[in-house]
Amino acid sequence: MVRFMCIISLAFLIAACGGEPTQTDPAHGLRRAKSELDRIHHEHLKMAVDSVEHTLASMQETGYQEWIPSTTVPRLVETMNAANIAMPGEPKPPGPKMTYVAGSATGKWQVVLIPDDANSTIKLQGFDENLDTPFVEKTITVSRY
Repeated sequence: MVRFMCIISLAFLIAACGGEPTQTDPAHGLRRAKSELDRIHHEHLKMAVDSVEHTLASMQETGYQEWIPSTTVPRLVETMNAANIAMPGEPKPPGPKMTYVAGSATGKWQVVLIPDDANSTIKLQGFDENLDTPFVEKTITVSRY
């Protein structure tokens, strides 16, 4: 029985190690860490875009006023940037600071809100370090009561 348990334990240990060869090159570790950090920052950007949609939904549930994209965008930008400010004594969040702007991207790691009154929508574009093409894009509908 002990021999059987040792064989099973060894099999699990070998399976846990995986088939990837061990890399001793420090540059490989740095590339892998940078790749993982980039992935995390892009997930943060996706969540920042989604949070605008959730904030708009919360704002619209508070009353029966008429919502027009061109007047809603400035309120959303102000609200989202205010929510991004750390409280006194809070540690600075890791990674790039996300900012929210109306119209067009003015810097890296931004969420751009573009109103379209004709279609009653707001286009959301999330930009990373490449300001030519948004990393994530989404269009949300502004409800009218």
